[in-house]
Amino acid sequence: MRAITVEAKSLDSARNLYDVLSAFHPELLGSEEEGYRVSVELRNDDRDIIAVLEAIDRYVNARPSGPARVELDGRRYTIYANHV
Repeated sequence: MRAITVEAKSLDSARNLYDVLSAFHPELLGSEEEGYRVSVELRNDDRDIIAVLEAIDRYVNARPSGPARVELDGRRYTIYANHV
């Protein structure tokens, strides 16, 4: 099954992202030593990809810290805030 995974800089950041993605049944992974990640399984492929990415985009734009680093299908992407 495909998944979108987002890197988190801290446990607090991972928990916040987990809460934001709660409608998608995320999984919080990692540890202090290896870093934290939040992963969402994509059940409906394209529809889920769009919905999850939109939720991550809203999260990035609502917080004061930097971009989100996302992995999908072995490729890494960065989602930046749209501050104008």
